[in-house]
Amino acid sequence: MQRLTLFFMLFSLSFLSAGPISELYLTAWCNGGVVVVKGSSIVRSWATSGNSELAIAVDDTVRTYGYYTAGSYGAEYTLSGTFTGTTYALAPNLGFHDGTTDGTYNYAMSWHTQTVYRFSNTWSSAQAIFQPKGGYSMLGITYDPTDNTLWLLSYGYTTNRVEHYSMAGTLLSTFNVASTAIGALAMDHADHTLWYWDYNSKMLRQYSTTGTSLQTMSISGGDYWGGEFAFVVPEPLSGFMLLLSILFIGILRKK
Repeated sequence: MQRLTLFFMLFSLSFLSAGPISELYLTAWCNGGVVVVKGSSIVRSWATSGNSELAIAVDDTVRTYGYYTAGSYGAEYTLSGTFTGTTYALAPNLGFHDGTTDGTYNYAMSWHTQTVYRFSNTWSSAQAIFQPKGGYSMLGITYDPTDNTLWLLSYGYTTNRVEHYSMAGTLLSTFNVASTAIGALAMDHADHTLWYWDYNSKMLRQYSTTGTSLQTMSISGGDYWGGEFAFVVPEPLSGFMLLLSILFIGILRKK
């Protein structure tokens, strides 16, 4: 019992750590390179080998997709940043800023048509799957493996919003965030929290999936519009342990 209690304490305290627990891969505005953030610092970075890469998907490799400008194309890298020689043509050309993956398919949010697209994991065979219905223009996107859903992030409002959707396009929940120019929405699968880039304050912001602001973190190096943590399949008991961890945090804060 003491070991179990210690495990939950350590797991819960991970929520209070400075910066992301896992490695967060970020693409800077057109040809600005890729940076990887963990904890309170940038742990590595590299120059892009594609052209105008923004949307990003990460599992056992990093695969980017081009923005809408002429000649844009994505590229594949190892997790350490080595270009594999593989590139991805831009088709369709619809202003994709951010991307995500479920390990089988990639997804991206089209700014131009306000439509979520599903791709193969090599950014081909694009298929429109739904348009957000929350009344906001969406820009960021990330995948949630705990319930096979997508989280979207709006852009350009005085108060922006995170929206949670089923794969069929059903709006499941929403919460507001106090940022006006934001992108690079990503889910850290280690603690099931959401991170995004705040363009105006030049900060990363972390939120719970229920809308609680958890922390902010300043980083340098560019303006980041694509962002992802490496996709992982959740452990069978991760949801249960997550719930217990949140309850433990609540007890700590009350004390």
